[in-house]
Amino acid sequence: MTFSSSAAPLAEAPDRDLLEQALAQARAAGSGPEMAALGTWLEMRALLRDKRPEQALTVLESWLADLEPDERLSGAPVSATVSAGPVPPRLPQTAAGVQSALQDPELPAHLRALSTLKRWQTPAEAREALAGALHHALTRAEAWNLLGVLAAESGEPQQAAEAFAAALSADPGHYRALTNRAGLAAERGDDASAEADLRRALELNPEHHAAHQNLGVILRRQGKRSEAVRALKRAQQLDYRQSGARSSDQARRELAGLPRLPRAAWIALGLLLFFGWLWLSGRAPA
Repeated sequence: MTFSSSAAPLAEAPDRDLLEQALAQARAAGSGPEMAALGTWLEMRALLRDKRPEQALTVLESWLADLEPDERLSGAPVSATVSAGPVPPRLPQTAAGVQSALQDPELPAHLRALSTLKRWQTPAEAREALAGALHHALTRAEAWNLLGVLAAESGEPQQAAEAFAAALSADPGHYRALTNRAGLAAERGDDASAEADLRRALELNPEHHAAHQNLGVILRRQGKRSEAVRALKRAQQLDYRQSGARSSDQARRELAGLPRLPRAAWIALGLLLFFGWLWLSGRAPA
């Protein structure tokens, strides 16, 4: 299977992209609606880079719920979709473009498709399931990254490389796509390319555990033992910390799901425990 995508060299991602600049300008101007739209887009983009489409959907739903009637767009927003052909997608460059793209009625379905993709699906099945996500400026990069992972696991390295290139063309800051592309380079023995991609991924996200782990392996293979030890040690620290954070988050979610007792019930329970203690201690009132 061959993916139709651009394999052009990855351009260096600017330190501060146009949308981040637009957000700073909106904050300076005190433009609430523009700040909300741009902040939502950037937050969702960060969540998708971190493989968290469910949380991105929650952020989108919250933004949509807060929209004023005069901020809602009628009809299908023309800037929400991009070509899935060889031409790299044109991301929205302004707050108005972002507002239009976020209000695409199909965007929630695209996010759900990213979260429900199964690893046992073939690349062809996944391409069909992600057809919509591949056509939206916000979800396109993660959709291509997922297709690359499935292609690599199916033993199709060339198709995987094309998919990762398409992901990085759509979002040069997608550090997981860089890490995945480094894995392909390592498998074919191109340690220099793998190291370059992993170091770039860590510039984008210094706490990306997999990049530290893989960099340690690549450095050790090149005989750079002291650097390898540092990278592996950092990976171990991040893994421990992130595992603890995941456990704490799970505990909070479970506690949040418990039914809340009314205040009167807590007071009654406290009095019951108090008089029970008095009775057991032999000091119950006459």
